[in-house]
Amino acid sequence: MSLRNRFRAFRRRNLSQQALIVEAGLALLGTWCALRMLPWAWLYRKRAAVGRGSMSAGSAKQVADLVASTAAALPVVCACLEQAIVTAWMLRRRGVAALLVIGAARPDREFAAHAWVECNGEVVGDADLAVRYTPLCRLPG
Repeated sequence: MSLRNRFRAFRRRNLSQQALIVEAGLALLGTWCALRMLPWAWLYRKRAAVGRGSMSAGSAKQVADLVASTAAALPVVCACLEQAIVTAWMLRRRGVAALLVIGAARPDREFAAHAWVECNGEVVGDADLAVRYTPLCRLPG
């Protein structure tokens, strides 16, 4: 999709979705840089506390989908870890007790890792991919 078409698609969204996309884009770029320059422990300590408000499961999935589509449009490659960190952070800011889950698998004898977000025991976002991995740790977003 060309830059012009992406901008048109952005303009067709309502104001609250536009705000979420801008927030996700800035957070993804910041997280991408931070993971490459800062210690994980420092970044983890800066995570958001659970804010006030409540969000439905459908809204939580909408945030995860917006983060994933925003990540795909950025000029840097934001892997599952960056996307999961940002999704959990955005959900926790909105009052959802999101967990950042890191899992591993050995398909075809090679090690593979993946990160995703869970809310109330349900995978938010890429559930079909997360089921292939064994969770190693669940961290408050």
